[in-house]
Amino acid sequence: MKMIQCNFATMLGVEPAALSRWYWAGFTDAYEWVELPNVAGMGTWGDGGALASKPYVASGAYVNRMSNYCGPCRYDVKQRTGPDACPMNFLYWDFMARHRERFAKHPRMRMMTKHLDGHGRRGTGPAPASGGRVPGVAFVRSRDVRRET
Repeated sequence: MKMIQCNFATMLGVEPAALSRWYWAGFTDAYEWVELPNVAGMGTWGDGGALASKPYVASGAYVNRMSNYCGPCRYDVKQRTGPDACPMNFLYWDFMARHRERFAKHPRMRMMTKHLDGHGRRGTGPAPASGGRVPGVAFVRSRDVRRET
């Protein structure tokens, strides 16, 4: 569950330190020696790649394949656009588009930036029919990945 939360937080641009504080306040087993490397390093890529070689971000299809969290959800992980499209799909492609220039040179992310071009040609790009808003999600982006690799 924590990696799903970190995936969501990374794509939203949540400050890693704020997420760690939330874990410390809300979970009795959230020890600093565990939270900092897991949340700031691996989970949110808050260290810019010092611990993990690439950001741990995933679309709804991956989350669906690797977990059972999507079963009761009303959104369709196979849809990228429209009112029934999975919000994780929008967030994933939005994250990739915001960091396109940086990830185009990254050996493990380069292929996904090329997929952005294909989505634009097919009309299945990151913006859902909701006008760029993620259905059911209200947030203020507090940061983007800043550190250069």
